[in-house]
Amino acid sequence: AQAAAASPATNQAPASPALAAPSAASPANTSVAALPAPPAGSSNLASSAPSIPVSAPASPAAISAAPELRITAVEIEGNKIFVAGNTKAGTLLRGQADGRPIGTAQAGQDGSFVIEGAVDLAVGDHRIGVEVLGAGGQALVRVEVPFNRPAGDQVAAVAVPQAANNGMSAADSGAFDKLRNETVRAFNLLRGLYDGGRIPSAEQMTAARSATSIALKSLSEYRLPADAAASARVLAETTVQNAAAAVAALDALPKDVAGVGAGLKRVGEMIARAVGPTIARELQGVQVTTAAPMTVTDASGTRTIQQEPLTQSERSSVIIRRGDTLWQISRRVYGQGVRYTTIYLANEAQIRNPDVIQPGQIFGVPDAALPDAEELHRQRMIQRRS
Repeated sequence: AQAAAASPATNQAPASPALAAPSAASPANTSVAALPAPPAGSSNLASSAPSIPVSAPASPAAISAAPELRITAVEIEGNKIFVAGNTKAGTLLRGQADGRPIGTAQAGQDGSFVIEGAVDLAVGDHRIGVEVLGAGGQALVRVEVPFNRPAGDQVAAVAVPQAANNGMSAADSGAFDKLRNETVRAFNLLRGLYDGGRIPSAEQMTAARSATSIALKSLSEYRLPADAAASARVLAETTVQNAAAAVAALDALPKDVAGVGAGLKRVGEMIARAVGPTIARELQGVQVTTAAPMTVTDASGTRTIQQEPLTQSERSSVIIRRGDTLWQISRRVYGQGVRYTTIYLANEAQIRNPDVIQPGQIFGVPDAALPDAEELHRQRMIQRRS
């Protein structure tokens, strides 16, 4: 029989029968004291999307006063789609996929939202949109983002964080910035050899090229700790991918001095994408653009803002939905809710209250559950009963 008292996430979610008599051969290698009380159901979250009336186009004043809006993630689960983002608290929103309706939602107290619905998206490129709605249901502003849907029933993509080192610890941020700055300095030395039409010697060029290649390779091999925030991982993974592309382009240049000089403009632009716009301003001979996203206005006066493409995360990510609990997410991902400790430990920096995880949060989910996840849960249950 299942032991209902062992469920940490919801009163209706019983523990696995295997937990009633756990194996003594599975000792915990993670401190149980570091874990919170097993999460309960998030009963205070909205259980249904708001009803949105449809009315005449919005007035110019209402359109100009519309709050800012950003799509932060898109998740596909079978034929279901979940779109997360943030805007002003209480804002009414409507989601679309290639112009087809997804659903509606209202931003929470922290401004985050999740719009969900059933839409079949074929493998390939799509456009995901979210509209801010006026009191009468009219669109005030729309944000669209390119989304490439890969094969698979469980996929997710997230937006590159706007903040420089969003979600990184001070130590991680320092190491990350050090690698990026070293890459810029190495490239500037190489680029400087050609300033004013000068032609460096083969030895000078080879040494500077090698230093730039080494710096780029170090940046492309950067890895955050496993427990880093999902937003920080997205930034790091994007940087790593762009650095790898830049070092490949540099290494592919001809070996002669003239050939390297001719290819530096393109390599510099690729390095700028890798290090980000703030640090890229220090690059010599590279035009760094930080223009605002492209905005178009339709006949009704509604502005459509084109957001940067979403990035496929190397690690699995999930969007927290209305009523989600760590137990439920673990059951979806690992087949057993009792393995929720794996998800908690991987996202501890984001979880203030494990009993109430917030819709719109983006959690990284390790590919495999901790080998001692069930033992951690069992010991927590023993502590709770004592």
